[in-house]
Amino acid sequence: MLRSKLSRIGLATTLVGAAVLGASLYTWTHSPSSFNRIYYTEDQYEWVLADSSNAAAVTTDEIWSLSAVCQRPYFVAAIEQANATLKAYNNSMPDELRVWSNRPTRQNILSPPTPNLDPVERMKQDARELEERNQQSKEQQYASALHLKYMEWFFARSDLERKVAEWERRLSNVADQRITLGEGN
Repeated sequence: MLRSKLSRIGLATTLVGAAVLGASLYTWTHSPSSFNRIYYTEDQYEWVLADSSNAAAVTTDEIWSLSAVCQRPYFVAAIEQANATLKAYNNSMPDELRVWSNRPTRQNILSPPTPNLDPVERMKQDARELEERNQQSKEQQYASALHLKYMEWFFARSDLERKVAEWERRLSNVADQRITLGEGN
């Protein structure tokens, strides 16, 4: 019996509290007096309701003009720093990769088949082409093994190259800008 009485008292208290809160919120938002409206003045800024402002946006918003001349040195310095970081990272290349990257590149030029070759010459040419393909296959396997062994090094280098490219792209997009603060509010 005591339990049901307490639950009824708690329910009644909750309903009365919700009713009082709802009534005060209604009177606060719909009151004609300016005392209850949301605004105040502090440090020369006036905070008002969005629907109560009738001033033009140009008079209430801050307008910032950014010259591209001022921005360029920042981006150029960032590109130089990123390039220096990339160069230093490339200088720390493991010796095995340095030897592999400095190897002479092989030209993949296969001689076109000549129709007037005798069978012995044709067999020699086919054997040379087969040996060339086997050599290229071995080189590709070795390159794959190096990429697998030094995967973290290659990932870090590609990340640095991506950052350099991103700074260069951002520099190419630098232009004079005019920003109005408050237009998104």
